[in-house]
Amino acid sequence: MLIQFCYSLSFGQTAIIQGFIHGIGTDTIFIKRGTALGRYPAEDTLIAKDGNFKYLLKCEEATFLTLLPKKTQTQLLTVNLTYTPDSKKIVLLVKPNDTITISGTLEKFRMDYTVKGSKICEDINKYWKSNSDVNIKHFKAELEIEPLLVENKEKDRIGVAK
Repeated sequence: MLIQFCYSLSFGQTAIIQGFIHGIGTDTIFIKRGTALGRYPAEDTLIAKDGNFKYLLKCEEATFLTLLPKKTQTQLLTVNLTYTPDSKKIVLLVKPNDTITISGTLEKFRMDYTVKGSKICEDINKYWKSNSDVNIKHFKAELEIEPLLVENKEKDRIGVAK
């Protein structure tokens, strides 16, 4: 009985993720989420207006969130696919009743952002920033290689290369 009561109190707790990202304007933000135990993997969307957004997350345990504004997507020509490079992702670990505030700027090769309201989110942000140079180099290399892959694919298609 006590366990059921505690569970009912925790179920439906809401975490608030809010923020402003300079450079996205009015944009769709795709949200990927999953728990530390791999439960409830899901996707959601929200609309940022003039860079401002607010997301209410019903959660009963710590939940990983990756925020992917649509304007961060890059088109891959070789496979007709869009993706968001790691250097432009916002990564969070949100607990029930957290209130997280994100402030950022979308730059050409990265999302420069800070997080407040949760020690673990702040630590994740510091880690992410410490690796941003590696992620940016990887993204730039992909951008340089992509046209070469398209060119080789086209030559293979017409029988020039081989």
